[in-house]
Amino acid sequence: MRKTLFGLLFSGIAVLALVIAGLVFVLWPRPVPSNTDKSLPVVSSIAPEKIQLYKIEGSAKQYARNFVVSDIHGRFEELKRTLKLVNFSKKDRLFVIGDTIDRGADGFGALLYLTHTLPAEGYHVLVFMGNHEEMWLQLANNGSSDAERQSNLNGQIDIYEGGAPNGWEASRKQWNALSAQERAFLLNEMASGFGQPHLLIMKLGGKWLSFSHTADFTKPLSAQTDNDLLWYLQMKDSDDVFQKSVAEKLGVKEDELQVFIGHIGGLRFGVHPHYICLDDTNTRDFNKSPGVQFYEIESGKFYGKEVKE
Repeated sequence: MRKTLFGLLFSGIAVLALVIAGLVFVLWPRPVPSNTDKSLPVVSSIAPEKIQLYKIEGSAKQYARNFVVSDIHGRFEELKRTLKLVNFSKKDRLFVIGDTIDRGADGFGALLYLTHTLPAEGYHVLVFMGNHEEMWLQLANNGSSDAERQSNLNGQIDIYEGGAPNGWEASRKQWNALSAQERAFLLNEMASGFGQPHLLIMKLGGKWLSFSHTADFTKPLSAQTDNDLLWYLQMKDSDDVFQKSVAEKLGVKEDELQVFIGHIGGLRFGVHPHYICLDDTNTRDFNKSPGVQFYEIESGKFYGKEVKE
């Protein structure tokens, strides 16, 4: 009888321990993954490019913290260090507003990490197209099979005889090292704009926010084109037509709308009267760029310059 009671007690304790261990595993905060997840969905064909120009979300889901970053440009290790620095969790959200690839050591690794690995683990990341993703899509999506697309891509880059612009030579090596499945997945993601419009206008915590790779600040919202939202460079602090027109469409004051962009390079990184620029790269010497920097919307603080190694 004692042995039976002892056995039942022991079994009960073991079950309780397993339950507690399971709860700890589920609830205990864990750091973001350090490597790219390779378990990608099978892509049988590449969809034609179709990206919405802009979208307005009046009741966006709330998260504990919201971070914005742009122009990572292959600085994958620096990206992971900044995620660790801010203790990025599944209660947070990250907006990546274009130009994740080219120039740096592992742009496509960073792009796979942001579009697949983190979301698969339950993290919340919104990735947008930049002009570098748009250029690469045009380069790499020319053919009906992976072999044909690869042949055409390498042939186009070979024309430059080792002097290819925009960091394409480094990107070519990274792209060629991917599997056919990884290349197809990324091409499909780029063709759909990663599921995002070129311009997302969102209400968050009582304030309106605008996210795009760039915009022509001399033109109203109604006149913006795909090209404006991917390529425009000539910003002046006095240009407020874009911000003013978006605020008018929303029926709010201009100072109730915060505009986020990237694209312009480190000379205009930071807070300006009509936008915040998140492109911190050194356009003259990319290797002198600082660590990948995040902007936290709730606190108004920048994080990440100090993690450059």
